[in-house]
Amino acid sequence: MRFLSRALGFLILAVAALGPLSPVAAQESQSRFAFVVGSDAYEGAPLATAANDAALVADALKAAQFDVTGARNLDQDTLRASYREFLAKVTAAGPGAVSIVYLSGYGLQFDGENYFVPPGATIARDSDISLNAIRLSDLIRPLSGAPGRGRMVLLDIAYASPFSKQIQGLAPGLAIVEPDAGTIVAFNAAPGTWAQPGKEPYGPYAQALGEMLREPGLPLEEVLVRVRTRTAELTRAAQVPWSAGKIEPALALLERAADAPAPAVPADQLAAERAKPVDKLPESLAYSAVIDRDTVKGYEDFVATFPKSPYTKNVRGLLAARREARTWRRTLDVNTQNAYWSYLKRYPRGPHAAEARRATDARVAHALRACRPRSSRRRPSTSSPMTIRRRRRPRKSISTVRTSPISTIPRRRSPRPSSWRRRRRGTSRRRRQTSRTTTTSSCRKSPPSRFPPGSRRRATWLRRPSR
Repeated sequence: MRFLSRALGFLILAVAALGPLSPVAAQESQSRFAFVVGSDAYEGAPLATAANDAALVADALKAAQFDVTGARNLDQDTLRASYREFLAKVTAAGPGAVSIVYLSGYGLQFDGENYFVPPGATIARDSDISLNAIRLSDLIRPLSGAPGRGRMVLLDIAYASPFSKQIQGLAPGLAIVEPDAGTIVAFNAAPGTWAQPGKEPYGPYAQALGEMLREPGLPLEEVLVRVRTRTAELTRAAQVPWSAGKIEPALALLERAADAPAPAVPADQLAAERAKPVDKLPESLAYSAVIDRDTVKGYEDFVATFPKSPYTKNVRGLLAARREARTWRRTLDVNTQNAYWSYLKRYPRGPHAAEARRATDARVAHALRACRPRSSRRRPSTSSPMTIRRRRRPRKSISTVRTSPISTIPRRRSPRPSSWRRRRRGTSRRRRQTSRTTTTSSCRKSPPSRFPPGSRRRATWLRRPSR
């Protein structure tokens, strides 16, 4: 027992001499990986700051002990191959891995999906988007499924692209996404809005990221909140970034040293200021608060409290864009004809009106094909060598009709009155109309329409007589 007590005493003294673990040692216990790509060599519309922005973010991540895989102007195949190698390293690191992805270039949204357009891609029509662009969900989904401590995807790609002029009805900006647990997705602009390309040397979003990623002791969620405020300050509220998702427990890239000076505003005081109602704050502080919160409720409260403020016009634009983006996301989630009609009724000239009309017309055409009877469907051409045409038996003339041996007068069918023919013609017409609606069990009694229920054009269209 005396030997065990002495050994325990020596162990306690050794631990006390070593002291607590340093922040650097705590950081080294995690495996950190970053994938940074900057694309600026777009034909006809180069981005002046994309490569510099990627280099600035890569330097900030290297300062936080990240193993950075950086590249510039990768084509589609090379980018996919490099990303697969990055995913392999993250997966091999196990549950302690922290991964960050940063993409800079041109992006767009189509049919509810976000795409990154690599340099050299040909986007001349809407069918080229899924072929020549990279769908971002194909990059985010495997990263979210890999084991790790936390993941963050930074998309600096919501810029007014030249492809919007070539494709009619292309919605601006990026579409709202709902990331999985433990994953954060951030845009350089609010959903459904474009950001103006920055001037050399750095863009405002990358500049704000480079500053806030170096702040010690800030969780990633707080970093993005300050990036949003800083970007709005640099652009005079012309560009307001957006982020969604949460990492629990909170993850800080840089730990605050013990001898570091205290922050200017304590975290408790900052949280109390943000929790105050908008009508209890001065105008300037209220505007900063609603930008930090970035919620529909906060924007509505600011507009109601300060209707004549110089910031109100900008807040109204953010509120309208956020409402439209959320409505379109719900429309895509429901994915029914009535949902698209509801969107068109609320936003007849909205950014996604062309996509909603295209989806509605496709469903109407499918319903009409399903309700068409088999007898009226298109038959194969008789000129085809594989088509066997059934010959009709020739009508017998009067001389070939069998006659009775007693009488030489040929037998003829007695003529029917014209009233009987009219009645028979009406009966056959009614039968065709009935079969048109009862051919398949999925058809409705009234034909489908591409006009919303209750509209005047729909009522006129339904009253048209069928031929």
